Amino acid sequence: MTRRRGWGPHSRSFSSSASKNESGTVIATGTLDRGASDATYPTVVCHFSFTISNLPDAKFYSIEVTHRGALTYSQDQLNSDGWKVEASIGD
Repeated sequence: MTRRRGWGPHSRSFSSSASKNESGTVIATGTLDRGASDATYPTVVCHFSFTISNLPDAKFYSIEVTHRGALTYSQDQLNSDGWKVEASIGD
């Protein structure tokens, strides 16, 4: 699973990501890359990628980056999207 992007100007507090299965058990963790700025926030790091490797089979995966709330995807959704997700908060 790779690439969560666009977490906005308060992203510096992020350091890790976790994936849980449909039972709520943490099944894998990952870390965020250093991040990058964009034209909207040129002085703030606001785009981050992450990778969570070696995920075991599960019907659903809940992905959370620190305290920003979890996003849940079915295995079928992730398969059809090439195991890549993108998310953002705010505008």
